[in-house]
Amino acid sequence: MKISVLIAAYHAAPTVAKAIASVQAQTHDDWEIVVVEDGSDDGTKAIVNAAATAGSQAMRYENLGTNQGVAAARNRLLQLATGDAIAFLDADDWWSADHLQRGAGHLAAGASLVAMGVQRFDLATQQTIGEVRPPARLEIDPVATLFDESVIFTSSCVLLSREIQIRTGSFDIDFRVGEDRDYWLRAALAGGRFVIEPALTCHYAKHASSTMANTLLVATQVVRFYEKYFYLAAVPAAVRRRLLARSLKSEGRLLRATDPRTSARLLWRAWRLTPGDVALVPHLALSSGRIFSNPKVTVPSFPARYLLVADRLGGQCHYSGCHQLARYMRDEPCIRVIDTPDTRMRRFIGKGWSLLRRWPTRNQSQSFTELEAGWALATSPLAAVHFIVGDNHAPYLSLPPGKQPVIATLHMPSSVREAAPPRTGRVHTLVLLTAREQDFFAGAWGARQTVVIQHGVDTDFFHPGAVPIAPSILVVGRFLRDFPLTAATVLQLAGRHPDWRFDFVVPDAAWHGPDLAAVRALPGVRWHDRVDDETLRRLYQESTCHLTPFKDCTANNAIVESLACGLPIVTTDRGGVRDYGAGTVYPLATDHSVAALAALCERYVAEPAWRAGIAAASRMFAVETLAWPVIARRHLALYEQIGRTAPSAQVRAA
Repeated sequence: MKISVLIAAYHAAPTVAKAIASVQAQTHDDWEIVVVEDGSDDGTKAIVNAAATAGSQAMRYENLGTNQGVAAARNRLLQLATGDAIAFLDADDWWSADHLQRGAGHLAAGASLVAMGVQRFDLATQQTIGEVRPPARLEIDPVATLFDESVIFTSSCVLLSREIQIRTGSFDIDFRVGEDRDYWLRAALAGGRFVIEPALTCHYAKHASSTMANTLLVATQVVRFYEKYFYLAAVPAAVRRRLLARSLKSEGRLLRATDPRTSARLLWRAWRLTPGDVALVPHLALSSGRIFSNPKVTVPSFPARYLLVADRLGGQCHYSGCHQLARYMRDEPCIRVIDTPDTRMRRFIGKGWSLLRRWPTRNQSQSFTELEAGWALATSPLAAVHFIVGDNHAPYLSLPPGKQPVIATLHMPSSVREAAPPRTGRVHTLVLLTAREQDFFAGAWGARQTVVIQHGVDTDFFHPGAVPIAPSILVVGRFLRDFPLTAATVLQLAGRHPDWRFDFVVPDAAWHGPDLAAVRALPGVRWHDRVDDETLRRLYQESTCHLTPFKDCTANNAIVESLACGLPIVTTDRGGVRDYGAGTVYPLATDHSVAALAALCERYVAEPAWRAGIAAASRMFAVETLAWPVIARRHLALYEQIGRTAPSAQVRAA
């Protein structure tokens, strides 16, 4: 097993030679060293080159040119690594001679990530000052353990398999401190098996410039960590709220003397998360006292409230669909959510409301939803209302403008509309899922602006699994799919590769319709109908690629879920696929033909290393761009922008 030893260096000349020497002394001798210097220039390069000349094994050096942070340096290290496994080593730490041998043994036995025991020493005196081992619960429940606290003391004690590194992706460069904890948690969420090696083979240097000594920076980054994972379904909501509140309290206390306004804001957020925590009261009082005793400090204002109408689109599972936005926004103190169950009472009242308004035949439960939203706007100090599925509420959007701005998200492409929408109405902002629809919908229903916010995906639930062994092509969904082209492609591939498997997750009407008749009798074809979330995720994880040519589309659940699971997508340049990574994250078929689609499927099977790179890039794109917390933050920013111009936004929320 070849192990890539990755060293991120910054002003590391005094210590890097000892770190490299400890690698060269390892009893496991199949390794390479890669050093990336994070913009400093203190002689580290010469030391690395001298060590490379003296040794016989591979050693590489690169300088980023500018200081970009340890996460960026480690991402470059991951790109340069060529080994079967990864071992991180800080430039001021060193290893005992059996470190790699012990770690490689665990990896060979099936571990995804190995955390070794750590011996701390004082860099100035070289005296040992303590021992640290991860708790046993890390092996049992790594997600809950890492969410609760940072139990892996240093990245220098970690070895991980190349497979879990690819499934986890890159380090989050937004973290200046704690980027490793975030990475280990994502490795656990990707299904990594954690193993503890109790031997104290990692030696960690403590010195004045250690990031652990920067108390305020650490507190700020801990808040960011819990904000990032505030909607993590694998952890109970009460735990998420408590730990975010605790981190806000810590940062608020540290800022009280220098920035009482921010301190009060953070403490108030903590109180909203855990209103029963009486220990927050004296801290809020002290921070508020500093504000009022200093007339130059502005009293913090609390956000206006926004109404979110949580419609659903058909055919969506518990973890799928646009209504997930409401799940991720529900705990925001500035958001009020209206759920829209399709009940008999709602349909009855909605029917009466439609007759009164003389609206055409429509879903009467949706009509009731508009009545409910109108009542909430009339009786509460709300700044704006957002219809998650604006397509359901065209009659309401066509009414004259009301007092509060109306936001509507559109899901259907312009090609399916019988006529262009009216140019007058009550819409303030249209949210589109793809940029290609902006020209068509500009000014529709009187909209002052159109913005593009992509469709989200639950990257905690939809995540990569094991690398597929047998070739398997997946087809998911029905709306606006080009089934004749799909069927012709499957026929060609099945003829060339009779041992391949083809899984169709399509509804009964599509499966038994004329477009897919030719593939129903093929021996390698399996049909799945009404699958649950777990089965759908397993199919994403076990497939080689996802074949899904479209006639047209904006966003698509199957596309974003495939990206989150690291499943390469095979499609053509139709609809809004380029807003979801097509052509940049993963390649498009060269044209809208059977030959082009089949060739791309065959390449994914024939070149597993290339497929693995596309899979990792797809997963990272989903995590960084499409994860619901990211999409939720973009919506909150939009609400704040609109709320600043709305008269009712000045009313403070209760």
